Amino acid sequence: MTVSIGDFARLGGVSVRMLRHYDHIGLLLPANVDPQTGHRRYALDQLVTLNRVVALKTLGFTLEEVADLIQGGVAPSELRGMLRLRRAQLERQVHHHRHTLERVAARLRLIEQEDVMPETVHVKHIPAQPLAALSMVAPDPSRHTVGPLVQELFSRVADHMDHAGGDRTTPIARYAPVSTGGPEVRLTAGYVVVGDAVPELELEPLAAVEVAAAVHRGRMDGIAGAYQALANWAQVNGRQACVEAGCWREVYLEANGEDQREWLVEVQLELG
Repeated sequence: MTVSIGDFARLGGVSVRMLRHYDHIGLLLPANVDPQTGHRRYALDQLVTLNRVVALKTLGFTLEEVADLIQGGVAPSELRGMLRLRRAQLERQVHHHRHTLERVAARLRLIEQEDVMPETVHVKHIPAQPLAALSMVAPDPSRHTVGPLVQELFSRVADHMDHAGGDRTTPIARYAPVSTGGPEVRLTAGYVVVGDAVPELELEPLAAVEVAAAVHRGRMDGIAGAYQALANWAQVNGRQACVEAGCWREVYLEANGEDQREWLVEVQLELG
């Protein structure tokens, strides 16, 4: 059974112009061409070849390279492996660009706030994020106590990530009470992962949640201002129970080097 070039283009998700070009370069010839009208017709089983052409182009191969691969016979298993690898690469790129966008947005909020107040709170939805992380229990949530412990956790996690060739684009720390009313908190520090888990690290699934967030710029010993802004916001907006629940996150948008003066950390109060 054959179909017109228009129908074949629709079934294959490509343009008629593209099919004509593939015919012209000998990459995908029509099943037959009407000698009177010149109309091209394609067999339905040619969709298999077309799908391979589109897939290989998506992987970044040139048309000449695609032609060589098609003529050499690309096994379905080989093509699937190549596509999975390309998907993983694109997912990492999307993750990196998303983090960059968050950094730009945070900087923009700081610029807009320069003539208003040090910390402005905004509410947003955070999607589910798997962390390659390590955890420990701290005796209390004070910065004096948790600061060195979080630093220690990140140092250990970074070593494992680097050994495994993992992506350290988005570092996140989460603080959650161990028991209701008790001073102990569970600290989790790690990096958002795309793809496989990292050996020696826990895969901590951070659930999707709505958060109130404030951006802190500068040294970590001054981050209390962001926490206070969020606590005040919660009190004004009837969300004091969220502060009492005590689930917080710190997303380190810019935290490179020993000099913390240009560090950028978004403090998040979980509202869920």
